[in-house]
Amino acid sequence: MEQPNAPPIHRFPADKGLLAAAMSVGDRYHKGRVVEGVLGSSDTWNSEIDRIQRFHDAFGTSAEEMETASAAQIAAAFRVPFLGIRVLSNNVTNDSAYDNRTAAACQQYVLDVIRQYVRSSSTH
Repeated sequence: MEQPNAPPIHRFPADKGLLAAAMSVGDRYHKGRVVEGVLGSSDTWNSEIDRIQRFHDAFGTSAEEMETASAAQIAAAFRVPFLGIRVLSNNVTNDSAYDNRTAAACQQYVLDVIRQYVRSSSTH
């Protein structure tokens, strides 16, 4: 059912250079898989399997979370290159236990992406 007063859906495409850098260093990440996808981001906690599936079906989301759209909106406003990077560990769809090593793994991957982006940007 459409809601006439619902806020508009905003899309924030990834910066092409950052996305290329992220994909080019994906083979260095050994704690899981690096995949290109769509982050569904809102200021609502999504923990209902059917709602998550609806977002996946309607918008092609790979993951749902609460932070990336806000950061992307600010980056877009100031014309700063942006790419959302998420490492998923535990969530309602896979019923996994929280692994606190996930954050460190994500930080290392983000550092690899930044280094690659800087290297590739300096050659252009």
